[in-house]
Amino acid sequence: MSLAVTDQPVGIMIGLVVQAFGAKRFDLWMLLLTVGTFAGAYPLMYFAQEYIPLSQAVVLSATICVLIIWIRSMTLMGFWQSTLGVMFPAALIMGVTLVAAIWPSMQGLLLTSVALACFVAAMLLMPKINLHASEFWSLGGVLAADGKKVANAHMSDAPKTELLSPDAD
Repeated sequence: MSLAVTDQPVGIMIGLVVQAFGAKRFDLWMLLLTVGTFAGAYPLMYFAQEYIPLSQAVVLSATICVLIIWIRSMTLMGFWQSTLGVMFPAALIMGVTLVAAIWPSMQGLLLTSVALACFVAAMLLMPKINLHASEFWSLGGVLAADGKKVANAHMSDAPKTELLSPDAD
């Protein structure tokens, strides 16, 4: 199981939660810090096992990384939104990743379960995103350095092109 596969659900889920609950101070840099810290747990586990037993290295590394993410997000979002929207999904995905690494025969079932859970969570959070989405997170435009909208990025504004059939010469 590659690291990129395990970090994508964390970034997607946290981005959806932040948008759905209108956490104005949780910006893209904080999302990068969250996903980067999550990704850093795996090398920490690898190098910590040289000094302590593997099971302790895994638990300690996962706990440290999830606690860093939780405490930082709690300062920006509040206790309950951070616990249920950031810490719980991060810990759950970390646990699923570790189980998939220990029992490779379970990878298909676990990846499918995580994908299904992410889909259901996204469908539940999407109606709230339109209520709380700010221009910073929205896909509807591009912002200049002063925060003013400078361009509209809708498909209707894209230049029209003609499709050529394979037999047209």
